[in-house]
Amino acid sequence: MRILNLIGFLVLLILGCKSYESYTIPEQIRVQPQAKILLLDQIFRKVKTLSLVGKTGLYSIYRMMPFQEGFIYTDTKKEKVFFVDYQGNVKSFIDKKGEGPGEYRSIWDLKIDSKTEKIALLDRGLGKVLIFDSKRNLVKEVPIKRSLASSILSVEFMDSDNLVFFTSGSSGAKFLVLNLLTESLDLKVPLENELDGLAFGNDRSMTFLNDKISVIYPLSRKIERYTTDFLREEDVFLDFDRYQIEEDEIREIGNDQDRMFELIQNDEDKKAHSFSLVESPNFYFTSYFVGSFQNGEFLHTIIDKKGGENTTYKSVSIGGTAVDVVLVGRNQGDEMIYSINPEQIEVMSSSDISNLSRELGINVAAENPILLFCTPE
Repeated sequence: MRILNLIGFLVLLILGCKSYESYTIPEQIRVQPQAKILLLDQIFRKVKTLSLVGKTGLYSIYRMMPFQEGFIYTDTKKEKVFFVDYQGNVKSFIDKKGEGPGEYRSIWDLKIDSKTEKIALLDRGLGKVLIFDSKRNLVKEVPIKRSLASSILSVEFMDSDNLVFFTSGSSGAKFLVLNLLTESLDLKVPLENELDGLAFGNDRSMTFLNDKISVIYPLSRKIERYTTDFLREEDVFLDFDRYQIEEDEIREIGNDQDRMFELIQNDEDKKAHSFSLVESPNFYFTSYFVGSFQNGEFLHTIIDKKGGENTTYKSVSIGGTAVDVVLVGRNQGDEMIYSINPEQIEVMSSSDISNLSRELGINVAAENPILLFCTPE
């Protein structure tokens, strides 16, 4: 009987693993890039709140990720790493700003190895990666040629000993793999000719989840998916109808940055561009501009990977008050971490602030960042 139970358990386990990876992401997903204000509960089925408190000169939260009994994050100054516990109490965690050994000029990207809790901090300006252990001790500093470092957009731990960088293409390759033991750097996957020389992108261009690498270029409407051996498995095309940049248009730019900016800064013939990408087990989250940086719309689309259904919005409405929420990280599973724009709170009327405080059940104030932990519908 025990053997039968064990066999039954193993069968369920195998089936469960298969079902987890069994769905195929649609090759093409239609997106309606409309600047809508949606109710919070139209987008998310579950919302939790957290207000941060501390005497650390808090600015807008930039990136956040779970760590031990709380979270670590950087603010928009990118000079320190902070730790916040589950009650919202903040303290300084890593403060090594400087120009010397073991120091950084600015934090471009920050990642944690889930197995060892090692922390990788990328400084593009000084051309280095700093590795800290879980107790904030510096354990390694790896230099990177500045010509290569300046092309890096995103970084992820492939495993405890290897970092993968996604680049803007200045190196001629899409990926750089850094072995932390040997400090060797390998180039992977040649860049397409039409993207050469554009050197444009952001630190949210790559995800690494379930042994799959997903990337998106700022001008390209397709999500490229790779194995950990850097074999290209599939492309997922996002169809923005008349707002999308076609591959022919990218080729017509002729590797000219000026012509690239002319294309995306055109408010008469608006294009979707400057994509970022975040991933959870069941969803892709992408943000992008439609039109120019100055006068265009900054939109957000949440895509269900199983069927391609998606929701696009500009802002959310909480109790009748429209607010901008910024995706700053992922917690566990499909639960994402959003921050309410503090600059928006600063100019809100007292009635709107009172309304938000009542709806969220916390004291809303610009000097105390507000986090929303949200799971999509």
